[in-house]
Amino acid sequence: VISSVDQLGHKKGPFEIPMEPQKLLEIANEGGHFSYVAGVAYHISLNYRVGGLVLDNYKTDLPLRKGLSSSAAVCVLAARAFNSALPSKLVSVSSGSSRPSSPAETAANPNGAIS
Repeated sequence: VISSVDQLGHKKGPFEIPMEPQKLLEIANEGGHFSYVAGVAYHISLNYRVGGLVLDNYKTDLPLRKGLSSSAAVCVLAARAFNSALPSKLVSVSSGSSRPSSPAETAANPNGAIS
């Protein structure tokens, strides 16, 4: 379940997405408001057993649709939220794993590296 508030205070969601890889991939490919989070959740679901996550981005100052940085920030937010929820934790880059080149690759990295 995900909800967010944009910099103008407009609330989006709550939006519920089943933690089923095929459904997550479908939503990620739609290009909607929560597609980046669905993409991260998709890659997490392929590598970890996660029943779900409630993510409420209740306050933000990210300018939306202004470039890659806001999209990357949302991916990192989602990955860090999953990291907090996973009992085994994702492995940090500082532990010696190689640095992934994209947020999608970050979530898909078999050793769970996040940047």
